[in-house]
Amino acid sequence: MDTISYSHIDGKACRLLALAVLHRAILDAVSPTTLVKNSSRPTELEHSQAKAFVDRRNEDFRVFCDIAGLNADQVFEAYINGKFTAENMGMYRIREQAA
Repeated sequence: MDTISYSHIDGKACRLLALAVLHRAILDAVSPTTLVKNSSRPTELEHSQAKAFVDRRNEDFRVFCDIAGLNADQVFEAYINGKFTAENMGMYRIREQAA
């Protein structure tokens, strides 16, 4: 079996992507829902999927936090303690966090 090499992958780009995924998941989890697709608000399905991703704190969530350079437990604690809201999530800038 061939060995896969990841030496060509840009670590900063991966971190930015992981931060973007976490940002979107948390934003969708804390935002009010809409019935309109392609809205700035998540649909009920997107909202429930995002909540499940964050609430379960499974391996996927932990891997994304790890790649993003974040502590999964601290992210989850901030999430359940209401530190992330639809209003303040817009203030977070992914590029600034990746610097």
